[in-house]
Amino acid sequence: MLGAMRHWVACVLALAVTAACNAARAEPGAEPRAALEPLARSLVDGQYCSGVVVALIPASGSPQILAWGETARGNGKLPDGNTVFEIGSVSKTFTSLVLAEAVIDKQVTLDTPVATLLPKAKLPAGRRAITLLDLATHTSGLPRMPDNLHPADAENPYADYTEDQLFAFLGTATLGREPGAKYEYSNLGAALLGQALARRGKADWATLVATQITRPLARTSTMVALTDDARARFAQGYDGDGEPAKPWDLPTFAGAGALRSTANDLVTFVKAELAASKRATSRLARAMALTQTPQRDLDDDPPPGAGSPRPGRKIGLAWHISPDGTIWHNGQTGGYHSYVAFRPSSQVGVVVLANGGAPVVDKLGNAALAAVAGEPVPATLDLPSDRPVDDKTLESYVGSYALSPAFVITIARRGGKLYGQATGQPRIRLHATSARDFAILSASASITFEVDAGGKVTALVLHQGGIDRRAARQ
Repeated sequence: MLGAMRHWVACVLALAVTAACNAARAEPGAEPRAALEPLARSLVDGQYCSGVVVALIPASGSPQILAWGETARGNGKLPDGNTVFEIGSVSKTFTSLVLAEAVIDKQVTLDTPVATLLPKAKLPAGRRAITLLDLATHTSGLPRMPDNLHPADAENPYADYTEDQLFAFLGTATLGREPGAKYEYSNLGAALLGQALARRGKADWATLVATQITRPLARTSTMVALTDDARARFAQGYDGDGEPAKPWDLPTFAGAGALRSTANDLVTFVKAELAASKRATSRLARAMALTQTPQRDLDDDPPPGAGSPRPGRKIGLAWHISPDGTIWHNGQTGGYHSYVAFRPSSQVGVVVLANGGAPVVDKLGNAALAAVAGEPVPATLDLPSDRPVDDKTLESYVGSYALSPAFVITIARRGGKLYGQATGQPRIRLHATSARDFAILSASASITFEVDAGGKVTALVLHQGGIDRRAARQ
């Protein structure tokens, strides 16, 4: 999703923002479109998405909206700044902004226990209670997803998950680690934060976002429930296989990923964030500045043998902060991918929206940020070409593999392609690098299938960040 899945697809939700290698700098004064054209076109032509919109926000001058492809495959309609897309986990930055406004108003503090906003709920705790800061920085100790999420429709996995189910799970859950001890991306934690803020504000989450953020910014195309006008501008989504995907409904997980928006609306949002990073005078600007403030480090001291640490990675309130100061978030639902990033130091930013559930869209986002900053732009997105694997071998991998009771990776095959889908997450294409090894696009991650002496597939191993996590076949 909602896209930063820390140990599944880092590019969806916890990718380091870096430029690709083998970059070639455009000539001074060259149009960014010329540098980005082959990159965006490779996504459309490769059916990673049907259409993509890139918004470039320069330090001076007007934003530039670039677009390629179609709003629905075969309709011949180019997307534009007013085309509506699902933005998935970018919604978390709106949730954190609602929290920051409550802090600015002195209604809560970041150290307020979430239980005080939900007095009737039974919540897990460690040696201390989970705070609002813990939820906003993915350090609560809560698991990524609840283990009672069993959707009636896997193509719209959150639609029938209720608040009663959420609090029933929390009432019996135990924390994987102490609150505040370690970053681990949690859609559950973000959903709980949204629920707590809604209860405190005596309004649903969508209403809080509208009254406190989109209306003050005079933006009318960022919403949960589509108006008739927005529905007419809503791009058709496509899954990892290029097939039409259903829109996602997230009534209980709204704070984790329910928003739909446009490039034009998000440009206004990013411009406000950039202005707040320089001078925060209004209530909303001060809240934005608070969300950008680094709160916690992100695993800069891996265990022995886990590879080199990446010093300088931090998290604000939902926003990820790269060592170079880039502030960013991305998101993914079943048929859409989004990427939003800005650099306060140089006052530039980008928005990338695509109607395809493809994490590789982040690479285009990184390239767009380089283009607007006048930095080297990669010549290609380095899209992989699969090694051929016979159908019998691919079929042998099909099944379910449990990383934990609440987090299962389901492997499926369609034709000569293999896919992985984690609990509550969109399906993601796996690319064969050998008969047993498969790469995950845009992430420093891969999967290896374990096979016993009798030729039976017994487990998969997820390799990421120098850490290997084994998931036994169920």
